[in-house]
Amino acid sequence: MERGSRRLFRGPKREQMNIAIIGTGYVGLVTGAGLAQLGNRVVCVDVDDEKINGLKQGRMPFFEQGLTQLVAKNQREPHLWKGQAGHAKD
Repeated sequence: MERGSRRLFRGPKREQMNIAIIGTGYVGLVTGAGLAQLGNRVVCVDVDDEKINGLKQGRMPFFEQGLTQLVAKNQREPHLWKGQAGHAKD
C-alpha cells in the first residue's frame, strides 16, 4: 500500500456525512457498504421490497466477497440502513 493511500483509512477522524444511495444493486449496495465502513451514515433505498426485506435479514442479492460481513458489521454499528423507496403512506 502506498503511503498516501493509508491516510484514507487511518488518518485523522473526519466529519461524518449523511449519504443516501438509490438502488441496492451491484453498484449501490457495494458503494453504500464501503461508505458506511468509512464511518458515514448511509441509507440505501430500493423499490424492490423483496430485495430490501432480504437485506434486512442478512441475505445479499448477489455475491461479492466480504459484502455480507461488511453489511452486517455496519448495520450493527449502526452506519448502514436499508428501506423501501416510493412507498410513502399518508
